[in-house]
Amino acid sequence: SVVVTYSWEASTDGHTRALGSSSAQMLFEDSVTFRCDAGFIAAAPGESGIAACVDELTMTCNSSAVLAGGEATCVAMACNVSDLAFVGSASVLIVALGSDTTVTCEDGYRAVPLDEDFATCTAPDAYTARCAGCTFTSTHKCAPVQCNTTGLLPRHSGTLSITPDAELVTFGGSV
Repeated sequence: SVVVTYSWEASTDGHTRALGSSSAQMLFEDSVTFRCDAGFIAAAPGESGIAACVDELTMTCNSSAVLAGGEATCVAMACNVSDLAFVGSASVLIVALGSDTTVTCEDGYRAVPLDEDFATCTAPDAYTARCAGCTFTSTHKCAPVQCNTTGLLPRHSGTLSITPDAELVTFGGSV
């Protein structure tokens, strides 16, 4: 097995370019591992690399004397907002390493601290998340809204029946 290390740098148009390269004599079934510099991830042809988020990609020389999988590239590390739960929208969908984005929760969800499972109706509907190496870091997340029914009185004479018998109702539920 051969390891080839490439140094890459992002250009102003958002693409990447090689700063150096290596070559090696390879035979059928030999493998080569392409390893990217810190802050970059390996991407197979036609892929962004964000989903796998690995800094190296191993390919094998096939019977046609071609590296199976095509030519590897290194792309700047980034995060995909679609990986976050219950997000209605975000200021950008792909966020560069070390950058922030404002995440707005989908309808029926609000921003809460990470240790809470439910939100109140008055909780904020958005929070800030930072891309920290293909995943986001944040002190908040989107959680379902629960409305407190304690002290809820009927407007007219009669009784109030809540089914199921609970003090909290999750968004979309009924009383």
